[in-house]
Amino acid sequence: MVIDYIDIIPYEKKIFSQLRNSKHIYTSKKGFYVKLISGNYNGFGEVSILEGFSKESLKEVSWAFEVLRLGFPLKEKIDLDELLDYIYIQTENFSSLRFGVETAIYDIYCQIKKSSISSYFSKKNHNPIFLSTIYNNNNRYQNFDTIKLKIGFNSLDEDIKIMRKINSYKKMKFRLDANQALSVDDIIKIEKATKDFDIEYLEEPLSDLTIENLRIIKKNTNFKIAIDETIYTDKNWKEFLSTGMINYLIIKPSIFGGFKDFFEIVNFANNNKVEIILSSSIETRIGHFACLHLASSLNSKTRHGLDYFAFYTDSENIFFNQNDCKIKLDKIIGLGAKL
Repeated sequence: MVIDYIDIIPYEKKIFSQLRNSKHIYTSKKGFYVKLISGNYNGFGEVSILEGFSKESLKEVSWAFEVLRLGFPLKEKIDLDELLDYIYIQTENFSSLRFGVETAIYDIYCQIKKSSISSYFSKKNHNPIFLSTIYNNNNRYQNFDTIKLKIGFNSLDEDIKIMRKINSYKKMKFRLDANQALSVDDIIKIEKATKDFDIEYLEEPLSDLTIENLRIIKKNTNFKIAIDETIYTDKNWKEFLSTGMINYLIIKPSIFGGFKDFFEIVNFANNNKVEIILSSSIETRIGHFACLHLASSLNSKTRHGLDYFAFYTDSENIFFNQNDCKIKLDKIIGLGAKL
C-alpha cells in the first residue's frame, strides 16, 4: 500500500434540532474530515469530538495530527499492519483521531480489495442493520419500534407524558438515558411510574455508579442497566461489566478509539455476556458510515442508535432514505461515503 497524501479538513455543521441531556445542549458539531490519496483512490474518515465524552479538544487533535503527519510514510510501499501500527503509536491519547485516520486507511484498502469495510472485518456481517431513534421533539419515532428518551432534566411527569404520547401512536420499546443524573431513590420511583411501558434498559443512571449501588438497583427494580459515559470517565469500568449486573454496553465508536480498540472491547463484552449497542456521537455522514460498518460486523439484530436523520437533514451522498429504520450495506465498496 502506498499513501501519496494525507490531510485533515475542519468542519462545522448545524444540528437541525438541538439535542439536550442532563449535562449539555448540542446545537452544532465541529470536527475534522481525514482525506488520504493512494493512486486513483481517495479514502475518508472523520474525527468526531463530543463534549462531555471526549478527552481531547479540537486544537489538541490538530497538533497531534501535525506530529503524525511529520513522520507519516508518504509515497512509501508499506504493509497495512505496519501502517496501522504507526497510527496506533502516534495517536495514543487521541482516540477520535485514531478512528478517523484508520477509517480512511480501511476505506482505501477495501476499495482496492473491492470489499466493504464491514465485510473485511466479518464475512458474516449482518444485513440489514436495524436502527433505533432518539426523541428530539420530533415525530421520527413513527418510523421505528425502539426509541431513546433522555430523562433527568424534565420532571418525571413530563417524561411520562412524552412516553404516553409516543405509545398512543404505536407500542414502543423505550431506552431511558439519564446521563448520570439520578439517585437510587429516583430509579426506584421511575420504575414504579413506568410499569405500563416496555423499558428495554436504563442507561447511565447514576453519577456515583458503584457495585453496591448496582446491587441496590437490581434488588429493588427490574431494570436492565446500560453504561455509556462510564467507559470514558471511570478507569475501572471493566469491573462493572464483570459483575453480571450490566446488561448493555453502549459504544460510540468514533470517540472510543481505533478499530482494534473496538473489537477488543466487543470480545470482552461478549465474554461477559454484555450486549453491545452502537450509538452516535453526532458525527456527520463520514463517521456515521464508519459506525454502520462496525454495526454490521457485529452480526446482530439489535437496534443500534445510529439514526443520522435525528440530527441532520442533508441527504447528499447518502444511499438510504430518511425514514429507513434498517440499512443494507451489501452493495458498498470501501466506506461508501465521500466529501
